[in-house]
Amino acid sequence: KEIRRLYPSATLPVTLCSTHDDDLILSLEDAVDGATDYLFKPVCPRSLKASIVHQLNISRLQRRGQLLKTILPNSVIDRVQVGVPKMISDNLPRVTVIFSDIVNFTRHSASNSTLDVMRVLHSMFSMFDLLTSTHGVFKVE
Repeated sequence: KEIRRLYPSATLPVTLCSTHDDDLILSLEDAVDGATDYLFKPVCPRSLKASIVHQLNISRLQRRGQLLKTILPNSVIDRVQVGVPKMISDNLPRVTVIFSDIVNFTRHSASNSTLDVMRVLHSMFSMFDLLTSTHGVFKVE
């Protein structure tokens, strides 16, 4: 409880360890208060490692979800997360959304200088800016 109170926004995993099965009820109460896992003593190194890996995966998925929330509406996030079609299309009057991707960008950036990569990106974004300006479009980045 104290760790969660002191660091409310932290994604720090908390694992409880106990020597007795009788403490399971207490641990469940603690889990509600912020613990993320429970292990019995003596702690098996494999179990501890599995718990840590599991908690790191959960943390990574939560960060991914937070990132998606900064750029996509919830209705789109829900469809992306369940793997519903690769192309998501909604019909909204007077609204157009474009998501762009540069094919083979990783390979291109690995085989070209930083300056060349920046020139390509600058050219692409300048073209988007020109198009939005020409058509009086409100651009959200």
